[in-house]
Amino acid sequence: MKYIKLMTSLSVACCFASATTEYPTLNTGFESGPNNAVINDIDEPFQTIYSNEQAKDGSYSAKLTIDGGSDGWGQFGFREILDPKLDKGSDIWLSLDMFVPNSFSLETNFSLKFLRFHIATNDNQHLGYIDIYINRDGTFRYQSELYASQKVVINDFNPGAISNQGIVGAESGQTYDVFRTKKALNSTQGSLVIKKKGEDNLNLRDGEELTSGGQRVGYVSSASSNSVVTPLGENFDNNIKTVQKGQWENYIFHIRFSDDNPKVEFRKNCHVLFQTKSDPTLINASDLVYHFLLFTYWNGHAPQTQSLYIDNFRLSSQPPTNCKTPNAPDAN
Repeated sequence: MKYIKLMTSLSVACCFASATTEYPTLNTGFESGPNNAVINDIDEPFQTIYSNEQAKDGSYSAKLTIDGGSDGWGQFGFREILDPKLDKGSDIWLSLDMFVPNSFSLETNFSLKFLRFHIATNDNQHLGYIDIYINRDGTFRYQSELYASQKVVINDFNPGAISNQGIVGAESGQTYDVFRTKKALNSTQGSLVIKKKGEDNLNLRDGEELTSGGQRVGYVSSASSNSVVTPLGENFDNNIKTVQKGQWENYIFHIRFSDDNPKVEFRKNCHVLFQTKSDPTLINASDLVYHFLLFTYWNGHAPQTQSLYIDNFRLSSQPPTNCKTPNAPDAN
C-alpha cells in the first residue's frame, strides 16, 4: 500500500524561507483497493474509485468520472482538508501523475478547474481560490481570486437584452478595474453596474452570467495580470505546454503562502511553465489555507460521460524528489 501521511520534524530552512507550518506528508499511490471501491486515502473522495484500468506505478490508480451534462460537484475529483491549516510563510508542494484518455474532451464554457487551494480568513470567511486551469486546447492558465486589482471583461455583451436602464459604462470586450472580494456586479432596478476600483471589496467569478429581467446579457471573464490571455509556457513545444492524452504526465504545483513574500510555480514533467514571486497568495497576514481540491467542478457542465486517472498523489511541505533540481528555473 503506497499511502503515507507523516508529520516530519525536519527543518525546511534549506529549501524555502520562513515556513511556519510544516504540512504532514500525504503520499498515496492508491494501491489499497479493492477495484471499483471509493478511495479512502483522501478526506472527501467524492465518487473517485480505485481502478486497475490504468496505473503509473503498481496495480491501481484513482479513477475520476463525470457524467455528461453534470457540473461534477460531489462526483468528479476530490477535496483534502488541510490539517494543520497553512499560514503565512508556509510552503506546500502538490505532485501527481495524470492519465487523460484520447477520447477525453476538455470542452467547457471557460476553462477546466484543475489544481485548487482555498484561502479564507482565520475565522473562515471565504476569500477565494488559487488555481491552475486547463484550457479547452489543453494549455494551462494560472488564476488567483486574491489580487487587489483584477481586470474584468464583459463578453458577448447584448444591450438589447437590458430592461429599463443599461449596464453602466459597459461595452463588449471593454476591460474594467475592480478591487478584491465579494461581488463586482450589482443589479439595481434592472440596471447592472460595473463598480470601479476603490468603491468596495469586490470579487468576480469567471464565467458568471450577467442577466437583466431574466434575460442573459453577457458573461464575465476575470483574471490576474498573469493569466488574462497568454497560456502558460508559451515558449515551450506543444508536447510540453499542453495536456498530452493517452500517456502519463507529472504535475507539480508549489505555493508559498504570504501577503508580502509569495511564490507560485507550476511544472509539467519538471518543466517550469509558470513562476511568480510578485502576486500575493494571502490577502492578510492572518489568512489561512483550508483545502486542496482536485478538479471538483466543470464550468458549463461536462460535454460527455468520461473518466481520467490519477496516481502517485503527494501533498507536502517538502519538495518532491522526481525533478533533479527542484528550485532551478527548469529542472530538466
